[in-house]
Amino acid sequence: MGRAKKKTLEQRRCHYCNRLMLESKNSMTREERDRSATVDHMLSKDFGGSNNPYNLVIACARCNNLKANVPYAAFMEFSFTVLRRYPDAPTPVLRRCMMIFIMHLVEVAMKNGREVRQACSLALLRMADELDQHKEDKQ
Repeated sequence: MGRAKKKTLEQRRCHYCNRLMLESKNSMTREERDRSATVDHMLSKDFGGSNNPYNLVIACARCNNLKANVPYAAFMEFSFTVLRRYPDAPTPVLRRCMMIFIMHLVEVAMKNGREVRQACSLALLRMADELDQHKEDKQ
């Protein structure tokens, strides 16, 4: 495990927002649950990520839920730009801010037509693979 990950775990701070995390207990308020420690996959398992320790970070439940399947690099930009500046912002506000951030990323990407076509091609190939896998699973 890398030094940064060990430091985060020892200090019980979220990898993304840097808030102090709480230990999970049976009876917790919503805010306490949002601050409980979880394990997050930097590359989502949905996109081929593994449980290899190099693909895992310790994150609060709120950040883990916000990140969902957002690419790690994009979420880290959001983290440094928004989450670390406003660590106690309400989750609905952060979710809306995240949507705006992603929309702007897409807008920037759309200005580079070649990269957009490449991304669409990769998405179609991935979809075709998943459809084939789905058909095999049904048989």
